Amino acid sequence: MLERILLVEDETIMLSLLSTFLEKAGYRVTGATNAAEALASFEKSTPDLVLLDLGLPDEDGIVILRKIRTVSNAPVVVLSARTGNDQRTSALELGADDFINKGVDPQELLLRLRNILGSASVPGTPDRHVVTFAGWRLDLESRELHNPAGEEVRLTPSEFQMLAALGRNSGSVVRRGALVDAVSGVEHGPTERSLDTYINRLRRKIERDPKNPDIIVTLKGVGYRLKRDA
Repeated sequence: MLERILLVEDETIMLSLLSTFLEKAGYRVTGATNAAEALASFEKSTPDLVLLDLGLPDEDGIVILRKIRTVSNAPVVVLSARTGNDQRTSALELGADDFINKGVDPQELLLRLRNILGSASVPGTPDRHVVTFAGWRLDLESRELHNPAGEEVRLTPSEFQMLAALGRNSGSVVRRGALVDAVSGVEHGPTERSLDTYINRLRRKIERDPKNPDIIVTLKGVGYRLKRDA
């Protein structure tokens, strides 16, 4: 069965060219020219990969990425004319699998897509839908968190989104602004001040000593880092 790619691109000529190229390479492509079409198509078809432009007419592509990550861990590759490090970092911190500039050679683009789709389906590779850390297990699809003893620990939607953002970047620092972005889809108007409240709640649930945390580590003035799994 052909793998399905959802291509989100507002420039109709680029959409047509990329669709034709990917279809000739053996993929089934569904196109969307704005955020509303993209989210509706994603919900309806559950694609194997999303190729996402950031500059859309009705909503920023980063918002689409964040919304997709609230319901799925399907591969998302950003294809954008934006070259700033902040855009790249934000996309990767929110769960993008790759960030590719629009000037990329088509064959390189195809190879990178194939690598991502291949790693998502090869038996024996780590489960893309599960994050493990310090003996804990977070299932990104069922949204269930289990402690080292196998017992489920309940999370609020905001707590899940924040822990998922930390988990996808396990071992690396996630900036405070990116964590605010991660919960903005489920909380009204989150701020960096409310971020500290969410982190404290998470620590009370997963740390042995919340006042001296060693799983969610603070990098003062920068962000937080989740302890890597042993």
